[in-house]
Amino acid sequence: MMYELDRIKKHSEQMMRDQVGLQAEQNALDGHMSMLNNQNYTLQKELEGFIEADDHVRARLDRKSHVDTIRNRVDDVLRRSQAEVNYTVATGRDTSIKRTREMNRGSSYDESSSKIHARANK
Repeated sequence: MMYELDRIKKHSEQMMRDQVGLQAEQNALDGHMSMLNNQNYTLQKELEGFIEADDHVRARLDRKSHVDTIRNRVDDVLRRSQAEVNYTVATGRDTSIKRTREMNRGSSYDESSSKIHARANK
């Protein structure tokens, strides 16, 4: 019986040493896992920065899209300008167009004043 007790005691001591060793190994693995998680987070942020820079460069180099955008802006300005010209010609509200017309046929001031003088003389 003493022999059996001694064997169990030795076995228990060995299991305690094994448990301490396993606990130290688990603590080391937890520290390593924490370090890897930090590195992963840092690398992920760096990769996101590269992706943003790549998207920015790709957008700047996408000439077709850039040309289409400029073309659309120019076409829009031309349409608005043409509509404004058509409106001012139709309504006769633009003074520069009136002046051009008056210059082509003579000054309206001179015509108006001569008409007034003609009426006054009658």
